[in-house]
Formats: sequence, C-alpha cells, structure tokens
Amino acid sequence: MLKASGMDSADHIEFVGNRMTGRGIYGALTSYGTISGNTISRIPCGIGPGIWLMTFSNGWTITGNDVSDIAVSAAAHYMQEGIRLGSAADYNLVTNNNVHDLPGDGRAFNTDVDASWNTFSRNQASNVAIGFNEQMSGWGNTWEYNTVTNYRTYGFGFRLMDAKLTLPGMSSSSNMAVVRCNITSGPVGKAKALGVGGMMNARFTGNTMPLIWISKNASTYWSTYDNRWNGSTVLPGKNPPFDPTGC
Repeated sequence: MLKASGMDSADHIEFVGNRMTGRGIYGALTSYGTISGNTISRIPCGIGPGIWLMTFSNGWTITGNDVSDIAVSAAAHYMQEGIRLGSAADYNLVTNNNVHDLPGDGRAFNTDVDASWNTFSRNQASNVAIGFNEQMSGWGNTWEYNTVTNYRTYGFGFRLMDAKLTLPGMSSSSNMAVVRCNITSGPVGKAKALGVGGMMNARFTGNTMPLIWISKNASTYWSTYDNRWNGSTVLPGKNPPFDPTGC
C-alpha cells in the first residue's frame, strides 16, 4: 500500500529592493512571503510573467514593484503578464504596483485556475492589452481603487472565454468578484473599459468604465445570477454613467 507523502512548502521568503532582468520571480508551494520594491523588466519570450505565484501559494504581500517589458510570446498560452496568480494561489494582497509597457497581448495583472480571495488594490497599469484580468474560476477576488490607462483591448476582463456558455459555469466563470472604485481612461482604438464573458454574484460599485461589453449570454442571465451594478441587478448599458457612491 502506497502512503501519500507530504508537500514541503517554502514560506516567509522576502524579495525586497532588487533590480531583475532576464527572469522575474516565480513561486509554487510557497506562502506568507513579501515581494516589495523590486524593478523587473526585459523578460524574454517564454520565460513567463514578471511575478508569478501558483500552486497553493497563499498569503503573500506583493507591493510597490515596477514591472515592464515582458516579451511577446507566440505560444498558444501566452503567460505574457506582469503579475500573475494562478492554480489556487489564494488570499494574497497585491497593492501599489506599477505594470506598464507590455507589448502584444500583454496583461498587467492576472488571475487564473482557481486563484481566489485575492485583493488587488491601488495598482496602476498602462500601455497594456488588458489592465486587470480574471481568467478561470476565480472566486471572491477584490479589485479596488486600481487605475488603467492606454489599454488596447480591455481595461478589466472577467472570464472572457465563457461568453459561449448559456449559463455561468461553477468551475470556470468568475464568482463573487468585488469590483469597486476603479478608473479606466485612454482606451486605444475600440478598446473597452470592461469585458465580461461569464460571471455570477458580482458587485460593481463606483467604477469609471465609460464603455463596457457584456456577452450576449451573460446579458441574458445577468440579473438571475445576482450580478449587481451600483446596487442594482438591472443590466447596465454600454455606456454606464459614473456613480461615486461607495468610494
């Protein structure tokens, strides 16, 4: 009979005040660390995000970092991101970071694959394809007081790939997202401040999002699945007025 072995994690690590090129910071099975005041840039194709925590990496503080120039990737799964939390990396705080000048499909801040209960607060994104992006099965993530300028596709995106689902999927769609007091400005071309593919139980409050896109399917079930815009379950229009209530 085989006996399961334990998983040893690397905890309480600190990366403070470094200048990094060529490779950024990657962690898996690591928790309760600090990534603060680092400058990360010139990351070649295929290396991955500037800061990447995954696989049960919980309780980190990521603050005051400057990330830029993550090279364009031609691979099917881009990983061309500034700061990424994935694979059940939960309860992390990402605050006061600046991610900018990402070419191609570059996304500044990203969650994916069950990364949940994380807080992204008072971050800045500029000159990127997508500023703040929740990809697959994020639950309870908070996005507040962030700013994004000069975005080429979306300022904020939520499970865009679930646009094809007639109902939100419990294993894939965004769930219980809190999105409040964020500012989008300076879209490039036809870029939209917000894109929603699949979402449920969302709370949007006091955001500056002058042009939004909600998929046809999500528009149909928006109210039924308790998505709320400034307190109302009524589906917002494409050009929702700014309401600072709650900020």
